Amino acid sequence: MGINPAGMWSSGATFADINNDGWLDLYVCGFDCPNRLYINQRDKFTEEAGAYGLDFHGASVVMSFAIMILMVI
Repeated sequence: MGINPAGMWSSGATFADINNDGWLDLYVCGFDCPNRLYINQRDKFTEEAGAYGLDFHGASVVMSFAIMILMVI
């Protein structure tokens, strides 16, 4: 169940439930390599940054996710 991104220099990481399945996923910022998003599959993580449009290639340092709640009255 480990995550071992060979050749990646990571500078920050954050957990968030990206796909709204109740399991925390892991987003890892990379320096001079694409960022990676590991989707929690309960018994393993799969890398899916490209599928979510989050595979930015540059000098990322930190990532933060926010939840937007819309209430209609």
